[in-house]
Amino acid sequence: MGTVHWSRWQISESDVKVAVFRFAIPQSASHYLVDFCCYRKSQDDPEEYPFRTKPAYHGELYVDPATGAIDRITLEAELTEDDPVTASSIAVQYGQVNIGGKDYICPIRSVGVTQFHSRAIESIDKIGLETHVNIVHFLNYHKFGSTSRILPR
Repeated sequence: MGTVHWSRWQISESDVKVAVFRFAIPQSASHYLVDFCCYRKSQDDPEEYPFRTKPAYHGELYVDPATGAIDRITLEAELTEDDPVTASSIAVQYGQVNIGGKDYICPIRSVGVTQFHSRAIESIDKIGLETHVNIVHFLNYHKFGSTSRILPR
């Protein structure tokens, strides 16, 4: 099982005071999958290997105390310098979205960061860490629904 504890108050991007809770999940309870393809074990090795693990992780949960709505979630995998992937983290920002005339709290954007050992870059800078940033904007939410009518015989 993981742990959750109070951290602090903070003002959100929408100028609302939110409660921030820190959480930590041990590897034995982790559902966070780091699935990376592919890396080379050495500069001379032509084969590419996949890296797949469910590491321990920690992060923060930002909650609007007036509504109970999630404002933001952050998550950071607990990887080591010896792992081919040395960092994997994500932050998801939530906001109010109108869908079909009704307001919902939905993801509005996220950023994911992955850092890994690159043998090609290591041959240049002797460090070899390559960082990838993935930014996602959630747009054009639509309401999907249907109606039905039962007709008598």
